[in-house]
Amino acid sequence: KKGKKGKEDAKPKQATGKLAALQEMQRKLREEQERIAQMEEERKKAEAEAERLMKEQEAEEEEKRRIKKEKKKEKKEKKHKRKDKEGDDGEKKKKKKSKSKEAAGGAGGSAEASSSKQRAEDTKGGDDSSGDERTAYEKKWDEQVKRVDLKQAKVAAEKSHRDKVNEFNEKLSNMSEHYDIPRVAGGG
Repeated sequence: KKGKKGKEDAKPKQATGKLAALQEMQRKLREEQERIAQMEEERKKAEAEAERLMKEQEAEEEEKRRIKKEKKKEKKEKKHKRKDKEGDDGEKKKKKKSKSKEAAGGAGGSAEASSSKQRAEDTKGGDDSSGDERTAYEKKWDEQVKRVDLKQAKVAAEKSHRDKVNEFNEKLSNMSEHYDIPRVAGGG
């Protein structure tokens, strides 16, 4: 009787051991699922933050352009008001300039002509409907910087700090220990 009873007791112990192992695996699985959900939530937050920063940057750039455009407009208005007030005085100033040109020997005249051509070219390039006075290269540069920033923000949002640290630790553990002094064969 004792032999049969001992075998019967062993079966429930094995079953409870398997059950405990199964429960432990389920607990670990739940923990892993929670960790993954938390990481996904952190990634989404990082993406939202990156998007918010990009929008803020765009708004700041737009505000800077608007302010620059307003300043230029005010400057033009002041210039026109000054010319209107001068009236006859403006003609006298022109005569004085022509006297100074003669005193300079005509060399100053060519410099002023080239500077007026430059101003004309500048106004042609700066008069677009959007009010953006940047050159084509500046616009391309800003677009490239924006693309690079967005790409870096996406890369940063893909992994949490914990993942990055774990990946780095794994990399270090796989590396040989370069600082060790190699053994030297030979007499000693």
